[in-house]
Amino acid sequence: MDGQKATRLSHDVLAKVIRERYQVLTEAKLKETTEGYFNELKKKLEQQIYQLQYGEANATLEELLQLGIRREELQPFLHELVFFGTETNYNKGAYAGSLIQKWVESNLLSDSLKTEGVNLPFPLDKAKTRQWLKRINPNRYDSLLKRYYAPAGSVMVEIPGGKLKIGEGKEERLAETSGFRLANVPTTWWEYGLFLFASGRENELTEKAPSWGVNGDHPAVNVTWYDAVEYCNWLSEAQGLEKAYRIDKSKKAPNNTSENDEIKWLMERAPGAGGYRLPTEVEWEFAARGGLKSKGFQYAGSDNPDKVGWYGENSNNKTHPVGEKDPNELGLYDMSGNVDEWCWDWYDESPQKLPKDFAGAAKGDGRVLRGGSWNYDEVSRVPVRVDYFPSYWYNCGGFRLAQDL
Repeated sequence: MDGQKATRLSHDVLAKVIRERYQVLTEAKLKETTEGYFNELKKKLEQQIYQLQYGEANATLEELLQLGIRREELQPFLHELVFFGTETNYNKGAYAGSLIQKWVESNLLSDSLKTEGVNLPFPLDKAKTRQWLKRINPNRYDSLLKRYYAPAGSVMVEIPGGKLKIGEGKEERLAETSGFRLANVPTTWWEYGLFLFASGRENELTEKAPSWGVNGDHPAVNVTWYDAVEYCNWLSEAQGLEKAYRIDKSKKAPNNTSENDEIKWLMERAPGAGGYRLPTEVEWEFAARGGLKSKGFQYAGSDNPDKVGWYGENSNNKTHPVGEKDPNELGLYDMSGNVDEWCWDWYDESPQKLPKDFAGAAKGDGRVLRGGSWNYDEVSRVPVRVDYFPSYWYNCGGFRLAQDL
């Protein structure tokens, strides 16, 4: 303005440069932020399923789908949550139904599978939904069956019968048992949780959660003896097997002498039934000692408890995922430590001469628990016996399944 020459940039040129630079930086930052948020949400979703928080998991999955990126990574989660919702009929089928709709709309399925998903009837037909899930990914479907149902062929170990000394000191006896099957690990929260949701008792997951939380691959705890028996019958029915127990909740068991048990349902074994059941105390110790392959260890599989179990000295005051320690001679895990395991028997002194397939005293006020837990040292030795009122639950008590051959 004072007459001197000057050079300036055109406004249009400068605006274009700034706009292009801003767009590049913004897109890079947006992508970086979105990817990071996706990873954060995905980790959260994994944790929610691990802790059996299925309502929260549904909301997190919805948020992930809305981000619109890496959707193929969400297929396993959709598969698991639809499987869970179908098997439990959670929210009367609405849970699985809304997830199926999201899956179909996500463009992650082939045209034929989308059409089949759209045409699934509502309320959901369990058999048809199972077939649809299996066609989507057979391997994933089989892994979910194992996680939530533990089919007999994958975890039930066949144990040949025979004779073996059990107990110790004045309680030592020669026991004889027929062949049977026993689960190679205790029942997990994923398995027991499915039963609770299917039975409309999912609030117990909050009410009975131990201080360290509910974790899917840890053994279930805070389970009463009655809960364990009901689970056995539920799983038998779910797999089309004859129930091993007859339960009459309208009658009081005359052989239950406990003054601290308000339940006292009449519970009887159904002879010859092929369904799941609790082991007898003789069966449990026979198996824990290694059966006919026994090497006479103090703990189930070793004389060193650290090798085979989680107990007071190494557990950090909590349960641990099943099957992490070494198995015993029969391939059974966690028979010493992790959780106490309910047996069928009433707790009482055994007769000097045990009849074959002895199933405990005729009556009593407490049921037998075996194996010790994360909270004990000495109790984790194979021969040690513990009893507890069948209606009581505590954070050391769980169970494992048995089955007749």
